[in-house]
Amino acid sequence: MNESTRYVSSVDRLGADEVSALVRRIVTSLRPQWITIDAYGRPDPAVEDVRQRLAALVDGRDPSGIRISADAPASVELLARYAPWSADVEIGLEAAGDPILEIVDGDTVTVVLDASLTAATGVDLDLARWDIEPPRPSLVRRMWRWVVRERSR
Repeated sequence: MNESTRYVSSVDRLGADEVSALVRRIVTSLRPQWITIDAYGRPDPAVEDVRQRLAALVDGRDPSGIRISADAPASVELLARYAPWSADVEIGLEAAGDPILEIVDGDTVTVVLDASLTAATGVDLDLARWDIEPPRPSLVRRMWRWVVRERSR
C-alpha cells in the first residue's frame, strides 16, 4: 500500500484559477465516486452566475452538499469554477469521509495523494505554496477507534 501525503494550502496562496484547474484535473483523471459542493450565496459577482447554475441542479432545495457526477462534464465545469469560493467541497474516490481533495470556507485547500494517484493525475504541486501535514487516519478508522475506546470504558 502506498503512503499518502497530505498537502495543505489556501485559495489565496494558490489563486482561484489554479484551484479550479486542480479540481478539474483530479475529477477528470480519477473519476471519483463522491463529489459534493455547497453553493450558498456569495457577494462576488464574478461567480454569482456559476453559483446560481450549481444551485439550480437541486431544483430549489437547500444548495448544500450538491452531488456532482464525474460523468457530467457541464456539472464538473461548474464545480471547478465555483470550488475556490465554496463553503465546502469534498471529493473522495469511493465515498464520503475520506477525501482526496477538500476545500473549506473558500480558504483551506487539502489534497491527499499517494504515488499512484499523483501519477494518475499528473498533479505536480509546487511545494513552496503547499504545506505537508502528517497523514490522518480515514474517517472509518477514526470512528472505529472511538467505538473501541468507548466500549472499553
